Amino acid sequence: MSPPSTRGRLRVAFLLPHLNAGGIERGIERVVLNLTRLLDGRRFASTLILRTRAGDLLPQVGADTRIVDLGSVRARWLPLALARCLHRLKPDVVYYGDERIRTDTDTERKSKPP
Repeated sequence: MSPPSTRGRLRVAFLLPHLNAGGIERGIERVVLNLTRLLDGRRFASTLILRTRAGDLLPQVGADTRIVDLGSVRARWLPLALARCLHRLKPDVVYYGDERIRTDTDTERKSKPP
């Protein structure tokens, strides 16, 4: 079932690497899910942009929240994939409260020889 039209609603996109539940330092996924549930669906259109559509919290995503999977793109292509996604969605607000996506990119860069 597709989410309702975004017409007349503020488009909010949440950027996360995945929806795996973790320890206290990785509880941002639960916080974001709570935010998507608490936003008034008549005024806000929520979209989860995931680097990988995976995680034990996926079943808890509300029916009115859209999920966009970036397809586990390699770190070097992540900025391009994200730019294309944001251009297509045209969100009014983007919430990026998790350094793990950037950290994954840095780790991949450091692990490769120059």
